[in-house]
Amino acid sequence: MSTSTPEQQPDIWPLLRAAGFQKRYVPARDGARPQSAMRMFYKVPGHVVVLLEFVMQRPTRDIRITELAVYPEVADLRVATAPPVERAHARFFGIAFEERTPLAVIGAATIAALDVAVPRRAERD
Repeated sequence: MSTSTPEQQPDIWPLLRAAGFQKRYVPARDGARPQSAMRMFYKVPGHVVVLLEFVMQRPTRDIRITELAVYPEVADLRVATAPPVERAHARFFGIAFEERTPLAVIGAATIAALDVAVPRRAERD
């Protein structure tokens, strides 16, 4: 079984760009909660749809993480790259894809999330 590095894998950006997503690079952060560099793809159709890609270092090998999240408020874009617990508390929906998930499936799920009916926080309380 051959594994490729994140740089060698096909890129989802052309598909998401065609769907109107924006791309942002988030630099690595050091400190009490270190975080690796991330690629963030997002679109704001009333709610916020974010796809994050980053590499998590493990003792045996690096693991590519691809995480789809839907946030109820436009202001949530600021928390979309926060540490995992903060992201989990803010989001309406989230899923991490397996490394071997085809890009077409990830892209389809991300684009489909644009049409999800997401209640505002005040409506959910």
